[in-house]
This record gives sequence, C-alpha cells and structure tokens, in this order.
Amino acid sequence: MVSSRYIYHSGYSSSPYMRLRDDRRGQAIQIGAVLLFGILIISFSTYQAFVVPNQNEEIEFNHNQRVQGQMQEVRNAIVSIPGGGTGRSVSVDLGVRYPSRLAALNPGPPSGTIRTERTTNGSYNLSIQNADTSPSESDEVGDVWNGTARNFTTGSLVYAPDYNLYSEAPTTVYENSVLYNEFRDNTNNITGQQLIDGKRLTLVTLNGSLGTSRSDRISLDVQSASSSTTSVSVWNRSENIRLELPTRLSTDDWQGLVGDKEHVTNVDVDENALDGEYGLLQIELERDVNYTLRMARVGVGGGVREPEFRYVTDVEGNGSSVTQGNTQKLVVEARDEYNNPLSDVPVRLNKTASDITSNDLDQSTKTTGTDGRATFLYTASGNGWKDIVFNASDDATEMDREKVTFKVNVEQPGTGSTSPSGELRYNEDAEAYDGPDYYSAPGGVNFSITNDYGQDVTVTDINIAPQSNNIDTLTDVYGDNEPPGPGRNELYVDGDVSNGYNDINDGITLPGSIDIDSDGFLNNANPVVSSDGGQMKFYLYEFYGFGSTNVDMSDEPVDITLSYTFPGGGTGADTFTVTPGADGVSNQALQPVGSVGDEVDTAGDQLIFDIENTGDSLVTVEEFSIDVTDIATNVQINDKKGEEFEIQGSTTPGSANAEGNGKSFAADGTSYDLEDEGGTYAEIGPDDDSVTIDFRYFEYDKNSPADLGSLEITDSAADADVTVTLVLSNGDKQRFFFKQT
Repeated sequence: MVSSRYIYHSGYSSSPYMRLRDDRRGQAIQIGAVLLFGILIISFSTYQAFVVPNQNEEIEFNHNQRVQGQMQEVRNAIVSIPGGGTGRSVSVDLGVRYPSRLAALNPGPPSGTIRTERTTNGSYNLSIQNADTSPSESDEVGDVWNGTARNFTTGSLVYAPDYNLYSEAPTTVYENSVLYNEFRDNTNNITGQQLIDGKRLTLVTLNGSLGTSRSDRISLDVQSASSSTTSVSVWNRSENIRLELPTRLSTDDWQGLVGDKEHVTNVDVDENALDGEYGLLQIELERDVNYTLRMARVGVGGGVREPEFRYVTDVEGNGSSVTQGNTQKLVVEARDEYNNPLSDVPVRLNKTASDITSNDLDQSTKTTGTDGRATFLYTASGNGWKDIVFNASDDATEMDREKVTFKVNVEQPGTGSTSPSGELRYNEDAEAYDGPDYYSAPGGVNFSITNDYGQDVTVTDINIAPQSNNIDTLTDVYGDNEPPGPGRNELYVDGDVSNGYNDINDGITLPGSIDIDSDGFLNNANPVVSSDGGQMKFYLYEFYGFGSTNVDMSDEPVDITLSYTFPGGGTGADTFTVTPGADGVSNQALQPVGSVGDEVDTAGDQLIFDIENTGDSLVTVEEFSIDVTDIATNVQINDKKGEEFEIQGSTTPGSANAEGNGKSFAADGTSYDLEDEGGTYAEIGPDDDSVTIDFRYFEYDKNSPADLGSLEITDSAADADVTVTLVLSNGDKQRFFFKQT
C-alpha cells in the first residue's frame, strides 16, 4: 500500500522554493532601470562632447573681446605719454577660467602670452631723416636737428591667446600708435594712428623687455621713460622729411591710416627690408613745411633704458639787457635725445669762452633739477654785450650741442631800462588779410604785441623772415599811399602812444629789415607803446612769391624780430614766430543776431539781417561786398528808388547808392567803398549795439528778379551759399555766412 504523502501530479511541485524561482513579475523594473541609466550616460556624453565645448568656446570668444578692450587701454596709456604723461598700470586678463561644473569636466584653463618684440634690437629703429631746424628754433637745437638721420630703437607689444577651442582668435598687436588684430589672412585695425596730424608729428618709441604667459590677470606698467610738453620745429627746404618705422602691417594698411593726411606725399612698406615678419614703413612729408615735432619714450616690462643727455639750450636771459650792478637770470635747460628735459646734468661756466668770470655768478656750476633746468644769477659788470657760455661736459673736445651761449647787454646806470626783466610779448593773434590790391588772396598779416616792461618802449626796426622760401617780397602795390594806413603801406604800426609807417618803392626783398623812422619815401618817427601792458599792432601788406604771385598767408609762419629802445637809451630785441590764421576774419566782436540755423529775411530778392558789436570799442564800416555766386551767377544789386546797401540803427548809419553812380553793385564778392559809392561810413557802437544790414534788390543783368530763396545763418564758410564781408577802418574784415534751407 502506497502512502498518500508521496502522491503528486506530473509537472507540478508543491515546493515553495520552486514557486519563487519561477516568478517573473520584477523583470520590467530591472529593464527600465537599465534603460534609464543608458539614457543618462548618453545624455551626459552628449553634454560633455558638445554642450560644454560650445559654452567654453563662447567663454573664450567673450574673453578675447574683453582683452582687446584692455589692450586698447594699454595703447591709450602709451600714446598719452607725449605731452608730459607719467604712465599708468593697466590690468590685462591673459587667460580665462571656465565656470565650475557639477558633473561635466573642463579642459585646463587656457593661457595667453604678452610680449615685447624687437624693442631691444638696435636694427629696429624709428628713423627721422632730412629734418633740419626751423629758423624759429635756437642754434643749440640746430646743433642736433641738422638734417642727419636720427635713429631711436622701438618695437611692438603683442598679445597672443592659446585657447582650447576658439581657433580663429586673432593676435592683437600694438605698434607705432596703432592697435590692430592680426588674423591668418588679414588684419583689422582697432584704433587709428597718432603719428601725423597735419603739421604735428608725435613719435613714441617702445622700450623694455616683457614676456609672460599665464592663465590669470597681470598688471602691465606703462612707464614714461622720456616725456614732456616740449616740442621742436623742424623743416627742410630742399628735401622731403622721411620717417621710417618697423611694422607688421602692409602698404595698403598704412595707406588707409596716413595716406590721406595733409603734407604726406608717399607711403610705402618695404617688406624685405628687415626680417620678413617685420617690414620697413617709409613715410615722406612735403618739403618746405614747418612741422612741430614731439617725441617720447615709453617703457614696458624690465630693462627700460634711461634716456641719454643730448644737448643744452637757453630758456631765459639770452638777448636781455641789464643795468650795471643789477641781476639777470640765465636759465639753461638740458635735454635728452627726445628733446625732453633731463635732470641731474652738471652745467658749468666756460671761463675760457666767456666774457665774465665765475665771480659774476652766484655759482659757477649747478646740476639740472627735475625740470631739466639750472638757473644762474648774473650780476652785471662792465659795459656792452657779453658772451656767457655754459657747458654740460668737462671734456675739452666737447661738441657744440653740449654748450650754450647767452648774449647779455650790460648798460651804464641811468641809460638802460629801470626794469630789465620784461619783453615785447607776441599776443598769438596773427591773422591773414586781403588788402586793397588786385588779388583776392589774403596776403597781408596783422599781429599785436604787449609791452611787459615797466616803461615805454620805442620800436626802431623790424626784421621779417618768412619760413617758406617761396615768399620773397613784401609790397603794398597800392597807388594812393596818403593818408598812411593798414594795407596802404608795406608797414603800418599802431602804437597806443604813437604810430609809425613805411611806404617803400617796389617793396622789400625777404627776408629783410625795415628801419621804421628812415626807410622808404613815406615814413615818420618810430612808434611807441606804453608801459605795463600797452598794446601795439603791426600791419604787413602784402606778401608775394616768385613771379609776382600774391601769397595766401594763412598758416604761413613768419619769423619777426623787433628791435627797440628805452627812454634812457638802453636797447632790447625780441624774436618770435607769427603763424596767421585763415580767412582774414578779425577779432572784432561783430556777431550775427541769432544762432546757427536761424532763418533771415530774404523776401526772395532782398537780404536783411541783424548784427551786434559785442566788443568794448566803436568800429567803423568802410567797405562791403556780397557773394551769391554759389546760388546764381551774373547777379547784381539794384534799387532804382534808393540805396542798395544800408546799415540802419547804428550810432552813425551807413549806406551806398549804386544808382547815384549810374551803375549796379555786383554780387560776386566785389568790394565797394561806401563813401566812394555815394554813401556814408557806418559807426557801430560798443557793448551790444545792434544794427540791421539791408541789401536790395537782387536781379539778373537782364532786369529780371533773382530769387535767393530761404536762407539761414551758418558759421561755416564751406557750407555758405551767401557770404557778406564788411571791411573796417583798421583793415580788419568781418564775414557773415548764410546757406539755403
């Protein structure tokens, strides 16, 4: 008998262990977990492979933009040194760090390199060739600037990034006042240049040694190795001044930077002149132009070379007169090769070459201070002109540039100035004017001086020396020389005590001198200017070039020397350079009533506008002209019933009547004298006296009305369609400009 304990059905087990092993209800959860983990792995890989690099590349790009701005600050710090800048520190982020990430990985932080290039290599020079001293400079400056080539070592400052991802990042370069980006195939300027601005040359050399690579920020120190407000004047009559500078830029790049500048005649880069990476920039400047040259040396990094002594020059005391027993200051300035003051230079009296002894000075040897100057006090002894020579070298074979000579006139007591300190000071107000000659160019020059002496001064002679060799004659070519006045004579001097003038047959050859109380067929006594601020005005009419061509004297420098005497018999002389302003507009304060853009009354064929005298003295209007040729030609002014030109409301009204002379006034700039044209001169009072100017009526030569349209006030001659000129009794011209709306 079989026990029921062992009875079972095939394929089925009643064991509990067997039931658990065959249960499949958890497999879906396991598979889901595996799939989710796989998705996370793929997503992270995608983030690490694509998102992180894209974000980091953007970070690198933004960093490059930022560091370009910082390099522009470095450039600005460098170019601000000329004129006395002291330099400053600029922070530059050479590299960049990526933001921290929770799970993803960043590459190592990229670095950047900033370095100087060629700044200590004597083969890479800024060279100035054919630069002679302007006649306005001292002889000592001429001992250095004599046309021979002057060379100054210079180079570049380069920032090169080493990014992990931003592969198109440029190299940023500073050279010769320009900051630019250098790509594989081209360059892109970030700034312009400051080498040449009209007649002003600003040359800055880069010195020192710097080379560092890192991923964080550095503080870059821009140091002034040589700078000041000093400038010198250079020119060359026969050859072009030539600048040569090492450059990584091309001819086309530099053509775009300086090719259109006034007085630049040629621009070229010789790409084979140096090492292939650097070429030689060559800029030629127009000859017979007086250039103002300012130089500086800027240092970055270490090893910045101290400037070397170059020459000494006089600052104060040369040409002075001093009464016997009185004291005169003699100021010597030592300068380096950049024409900037240099301290700690010993200066001593040259006893052999001088007409005085060391006993006549407070000290015979002094050392220049921080301003580059040494001041000696000379106690006058003896009589007559003395040569006082100072040296900046103890070498017996010293060069001319290392010594300076002061000429001092020692006068007997009671015969010279009781106040030896002073000058006839040029007021920096020269203007070019068109006198009453046959030409329209402003060929006359007016300027004034102030008497800083404590007593009246009598001017006896004037020497006139244009700096351009194309100007060779001063002649007024004016038929009626009486009464004498500005523009009627070669020289007219308006002194506040007494006047002087000279009319000379055929004028004078320039450079030349005029003895005021004797030269010419028409003259009188020497003019006198009062003491302590008295004013004297000079009128020179007019300047001509070869072939009897009237010269436009705008921006033409003229060296003037005035010789004079004091009441007791002492003498003095002052030399200065006048550079006339353009357009013949005087400093008289006649102004239009209204602002630029305000409309004036034309009524089509009439022009009416108001002006006021904002000055403190009465002015007299003697001539007028009007030019409307930019609107229409062959236009005339003709009022058949009255005056064509009137100044109404003034202290003394003025007018001109063309019909009274049986003609019309041309509206093409022809000048008319009010009294000669049947009218009267107008006087306009001071202190905002307001008057009305009236021109009527404009017509064509066939008696058909001319319509000027609507006009508004402008202050620009270049924008003007209508120009009105008033000529004052002293020869000054006042111009008023209008343009069509």
